[in-house]
Amino acid sequence: MVEHLIQQGPNGAIARPANPYLIGVVFTVDRTAGRPAAGPAVGPGSTPAFGRVDGRVQVLSAGNSESSFVATSVAPATGGGIHFSAIRVEEYAFEAKKPFVLMEGSMVISGTCE
Repeated sequence: MVEHLIQQGPNGAIARPANPYLIGVVFTVDRTAGRPAAGPAVGPGSTPAFGRVDGRVQVLSAGNSESSFVATSVAPATGGGIHFSAIRVEEYAFEAKKPFVLMEGSMVISGTCE
């Protein structure tokens, strides 16, 4: 579940946006493929879970009792640019809810997942 959200503003400062609309959102990531398995859409082709539907996802580490789940997503963007996302889930944490951090565009999202 998303518990914290900060976003880079036009002056480069990172702060909580006036409307942190993703707080409380629950999502699922398929740890094998790295793709979003469930979650509400936040924009065309995207979810707060991880990356864009049209993106190329690469699982860098599946995670286990000693390491984190880590994946990246790259998708085409307007003007020849790219959308880039990265997620890290502390699979090794002893707690039932595992801490995660997700960089999605100019947002940094964190919370816990089961």
